[in-house]
Amino acid sequence: MQIIINLIIKFFTITLIGLLLKKKGFISEGLEKGLNQLLIRLILPVNILASSQREYFPEAAGNMLLTAAFAAGYYLVSIIISNVVSRISPMDGKERKIFIITTVFANVGFIGFPVAGELYGSEGILYAVIYNICYQMSFFTYGVGILNGVKRFTPKALLKNPVTVCSIVSVLIFLIQFKMPAGIASALTSVGDMTAPVSLILIGCSLSSVKIKEILTDKYSYLVSFFRMILYPVMVFLILRLLRLPAAAAGTCAVLTALPSGSLAVIYAQENGCSPRFASRAVIQTMLFMIITLPLMLVMVSLYL
Repeated sequence: MQIIINLIIKFFTITLIGLLLKKKGFISEGLEKGLNQLLIRLILPVNILASSQREYFPEAAGNMLLTAAFAAGYYLVSIIISNVVSRISPMDGKERKIFIITTVFANVGFIGFPVAGELYGSEGILYAVIYNICYQMSFFTYGVGILNGVKRFTPKALLKNPVTVCSIVSVLIFLIQFKMPAGIASALTSVGDMTAPVSLILIGCSLSSVKIKEILTDKYSYLVSFFRMILYPVMVFLILRLLRLPAAAAGTCAVLTALPSGSLAVIYAQENGCSPRFASRAVIQTMLFMIITLPLMLVMVSLYL
């Protein structure tokens, strides 16, 4: 419990630092975009590669398969539920698409990897890598498909993403137990350790521009927040308790499902002219609710999984 408390304090402190730096003008729009690209294209992929150097243990392959099966099952079920709810809601067509995207797909990359790493070390990152592969395949096929009206598999979109490529490579490296030279492995670990602080600073930057009134008066965003931050995490937590998966795998899956809506929803909503303001409000509101719901999930995971 002390570890969980310290982790929450650490995450909130770094996020607050990012918010203050942006508010005071120390981080400009250009610097924020540059940090964002640095995180996606270098720090996060390197962090994933560094996790491949963990020593193989007998249960590893089985736990990774269990994580993949669970993540695939979650995406299938949540997509069905969100589709049904969107069809009976009074939202218009574009808002329904955003509702599905923002309720089903969480911010696995920016927040998920740092949390999994802090909780379970390189083992947690390995499980997060597997979960993220399922996320990427679901988002870049079904997710992007409903936004642009082209529901087909696009392997190019997957292979253009350095996180996805490094995820697949790291799994292969771990399974064959290829060991990098000590100096290279240490360098990768050092760069990868920047994932949590940089991602949390960027979250603080994004929160600095929040118009509280606009966020708090959007009734459909509350519906997104209920599904993304309460219903799906609780549903997943209860299923994981029944399945009795290994603690690190179960905890990683539970935490990754309890994260706010992914920022990719806003990017692709803007690209396809599909209600981007609603997407932005929903993403930011779920990030605000994370201040309350994520600590609760971390406590539940530490006590009951």
